Amino acid sequence: MTAEEHHKLVNILAHTLETQKEVKIVEIDRGGATELFDQKYHHLPKPGKRGDRTPDLVGRDAEGTIHLGEAETNMDAENLDDQLLAFSNRVMTKSEVPVPLHVIVPERISQNMEDRLRKLGLGQKLDDGRIIIWYTTD
Repeated sequence: MTAEEHHKLVNILAHTLETQKEVKIVEIDRGGATELFDQKYHHLPKPGKRGDRTPDLVGRDAEGTIHLGEAETNMDAENLDDQLLAFSNRVMTKSEVPVPLHVIVPERISQNMEDRLRKLGLGQKLDDGRIIIWYTTD
């Protein structure tokens, strides 16, 4: 998949989190492709690093819980496992509330993503809703 397809997935995930989970997007990586994003995201800053990785988007819900979002288009990406492990193990500093990770993938690789998460030992977080897989039809 191309960078354009990746950006479109990030935009879809941002919109989905806002409409279905009431998570306000506060940082988003437009990757220089602002025209592929909804107007309301054009002014938002790029996410800062979380550990040594940078998520595609960051949001907050009404309780103040941080949510991280990642769009994945390639199950063979070199840093995929590192990203999944890093972002799925985040905890808010003061409250010690776990930070949910939302991963959006094309439908054709959604099962591959679930299998990958379980292989990485993240199955319980997937089962208890700390990791949520969203998918789009191709």
